[in-house]
Amino acid sequence: MTNQYKSTKDHIPSIKLRGYERVGYPAPELFGVRLPVNLLTFNLCKTQRDVFLHVTGHSMPETWERYYGRVIHTLYQEILSNILKIVGANSIGSLDLGSSLTNLRNTILASSLRKHRDVLKKVKALFESSELETLQAKLKSDMEKIFCYEKGLSSALVNFELSSLYNQSSGNPLFQKTFALSAGESYNAHVLGFTNPVTPDFRYKNDVVGDIKTGPWRDYYYHTLTAYALSIEAHTRSPVDCGIILHVQILDRTVPIHELARFEVIDDFKRKRFLMIRDEKLRVAKEKVDPGRPVSSKECEGCGFYNHCWEDQM
Repeated sequence: MTNQYKSTKDHIPSIKLRGYERVGYPAPELFGVRLPVNLLTFNLCKTQRDVFLHVTGHSMPETWERYYGRVIHTLYQEILSNILKIVGANSIGSLDLGSSLTNLRNTILASSLRKHRDVLKKVKALFESSELETLQAKLKSDMEKIFCYEKGLSSALVNFELSSLYNQSSGNPLFQKTFALSAGESYNAHVLGFTNPVTPDFRYKNDVVGDIKTGPWRDYYYHTLTAYALSIEAHTRSPVDCGIILHVQILDRTVPIHELARFEVIDDFKRKRFLMIRDEKLRVAKEKVDPGRPVSSKECEGCGFYNHCWEDQM
């Protein structure tokens, strides 16, 4: 991804549609209507009935897949925040990132699970005890693989940087570029029709936004990057040109697979496409008229409201 960032930066097309420009605001009749970013970017329902159900008080039921994804998201954020703390708190002479992360392993894994224990309580009712134990064991194994991979990768990057520094503090600008990352920062983007706060998974070098995804690939993942970029621009009035989709798969290997990860320029085409969908969804939210379900149930596979819309065929 770093190489893609370097090679792309010199070839970014002119981007005119920014989150801090009024051209990106909703139509006047929709101003004041707001929806969560995850609902605005989830573009699976062709009729936007998911928006209608949301604004009329229906909630997507919790599933194991949603719980799994949340835990993995939190794990990455826990790892990153601890890396930044360790790097910032140690001098070059005493910094041993690998050992420090190893000592924090149990704390990081436990914290990632603990933050979603309320969701787990709801999900437990969906499974027999033996099936739930199998799923939990798989989740913990996947978390271990991700932790070990990220620990090894980050330690190698730090050690490589350390090897080129002599008699300098860890605050050296060259060193800080290795981890020009931030996670968990929130942004105010209500002028764009987004419910506050908007919290991207991570940022890299300020002008790149990142989103972590698990499960099958969906083309609408690009909308999430676009919404995040526009949100940061609206809040900071600084351009965000690119995005990273860190798609994580755990197969029968010792390391996570990032085959479907993407580095994308968030150009005007992506921005216009997302804003068109946003306005369509905001209009459904404002009018609160049931648009009905799509023609075929196959079009709805993967939607959290599937059982609600197709109860008569189950």
